Amino acid sequence: MSEADDHLAQALQQANAAARRGDLRAAQHWSKVATAMAAAASAARPSTLPEANEKERRAELRRCLARYVEAAQDIQRWEKERDHYWAMVATAAENGTEPPPPLRPHPAGPLGPPMEETFMKNILIGPEPRG
Repeated sequence: MSEADDHLAQALQQANAAARRGDLRAAQHWSKVATAMAAAASAARPSTLPEANEKERRAELRRCLARYVEAAQDIQRWEKERDHYWAMVATAAENGTEPPPPLRPHPAGPLGPPMEETFMKNILIGPEPRG
């Protein structure tokens, strides 16, 4: 089993675990992750390129999937930070204290969750970041 298949299997496990917990939002999120990973993996499979190019293509796919998983995890961290932030805002309002510092921007950009799907698709189909 390749690393890409491992990531796909992990995303499916996360979706199933979230569904068993009754966490619909997480189940939907991980289902989208798994669907996108499966599409990316299947797009990479049919190839008649020489073996050296095939190795490069597989390495690129692994890097792409790793970026995708990292972005999905960052979005989940942001969602937890957001929930914690609003709880702190409510507590500050109840106690008449200073509100917390501003929440960091959503990983998908200033429009946040409405752009999440586009953001994640662009990771899969866009060029690798240079750095």
